[in-house]
Amino acid sequence: MGKNFYYGTESSDSSGTLNMTNTKDYVLVNGNFTAHAWYNQSGKLTAGILEVKGNFTQRKRGNDC
Repeated sequence: MGKNFYYGTESSDSSGTLNMTNTKDYVLVNGNFTAHAWYNQSGKLTAGILEVKGNFTQRKRGNDC
């Protein structure tokens, strides 16, 4: 996978999942990043770089987290 860039604030309060399992994965967030987990995210962020220039917040939203 190549590079992914997000400018500004990012919130993952949707049905999408951020998967970073390759050492070449890279996501840049030039702002705050909030992850709202509805389901178990085990094994989704195991490699690569998630660079957050603002605040990082992780919230549990479901029972399987």
